[in-house]
Amino acid sequence: MLKKAKYLLATTLVLCAVGCSSADAEVEAASPVELASVEIIDILEAGDTNAIATLILGDMAEVFSEEEDMFFDLLLPYVEISVDEITDTDIVYEITSPDISNIFVDLLASEEAMAAFEDDDGEQFMNDYVEQAESITELISVPYEEIDGEVTIDYSQDEFIYAITGGIFEAYINFVYAIMFDALDF
Repeated sequence: MLKKAKYLLATTLVLCAVGCSSADAEVEAASPVELASVEIIDILEAGDTNAIATLILGDMAEVFSEEEDMFFDLLLPYVEISVDEITDTDIVYEITSPDISNIFVDLLASEEAMAAFEDDDGEQFMNDYVEQAESITELISVPYEEIDGEVTIDYSQDEFIYAITGGIFEAYINFVYAIMFDALDF
């Protein structure tokens, strides 16, 4: 009986040592690029809109208004992002987000939606729109640079911003152009 107990204890210790050492080896084996590539995923999961704005917009993040922060708060719970592949120059992210690229067209097309938007500053309209939108999944390549173990990832790429925001920035740009051209009577 004592022999079986010693054997069981020895086996347990060996398994614990192997399990612990392999986990440590995996953590140590992660490259600086792999560690940096998941930073945005952690920030998204935490819902830190200021950190996301800073990552994708850099110094321009300071001009974000409360309305834009509110929009990010509404949208981000629906955004999923994962690392699909890391190459020598790019990190390929798989991004799934609600397709809200037609939000302004739909808003202007409906007097009822426009009235609701104006009544509550648009929060309820936007929330309903995001909840009802179909999700789109895209693979987006984001360039990075690694110098002396320091990784810099360029999240300011239009394709990345459009994917992570469900196309609202592109929709807004098109909306502003449409208004300008309409006002100039082109």
